[in-house]
Amino acid sequence: MIVLDQPEDKSGEFKSPEQAIRDGYNFEVFETIGDGIELFKKDIGNFILFTLVVLAVNIGMGLIPIVGGLASMLISPALSVGYFFVADKIRKGEAYTFNNFFDGFKGPFLQLFLLSLVSGILIFVGTLFCIIPGIWLAISYSLANCILIFHKFEFWDAMEASRKVIATNFWLLLGTLIVIGIAALLVTVLTCGLGLLFATPVAILTIYVIFIKIFEVK
Repeated sequence: MIVLDQPEDKSGEFKSPEQAIRDGYNFEVFETIGDGIELFKKDIGNFILFTLVVLAVNIGMGLIPIVGGLASMLISPALSVGYFFVADKIRKGEAYTFNNFFDGFKGPFLQLFLLSLVSGILIFVGTLFCIIPGIWLAISYSLANCILIFHKFEFWDAMEASRKVIATNFWLLLGTLIVIGIAALLVTVLTCGLGLLFATPVAILTIYVIFIKIFEVK
């Protein structure tokens, strides 16, 4: 049995990474993407509106030389996880407002920034070595944000937990993320960019669905 050197899991609701590895997991790729679409359909308007906010912030920051880039690096990690907070509220049937999309700016703000910074550096360095190590790391860290938020881990523990859990079924995660990426690209191209407003939240919500399928206590 693989033993993870992890802090105490404070999530309560979810399996610990060690339990997820011990129990194993599997899911059907297209069914999982379908679940992501169904989650999106629960609140299409707010998911699209938030996507517009994210795009506007990123474009606005990109227009400001140097300072804008630094501000984007600081803001984007907390902004991008807003989908997860609202998705979790919807799944639990809890009341929420549009403000919940910005919950990443509360407690986990610094840890989300550090996770984005450190994982980004490691993925970049890995990509320099024949690309494959970078791809492996990008897939391995794909659940790190969810683990950080819902298991309340610090950034490095979340990265390591994600890497070790995904390693037990790496090809499934790789295949799923490839299908998501291709589908999102096709929708965006075929709609002259408009589909990005739909493809982006669906892709991110599917990551949340994958996290639930792996970690939810049955």
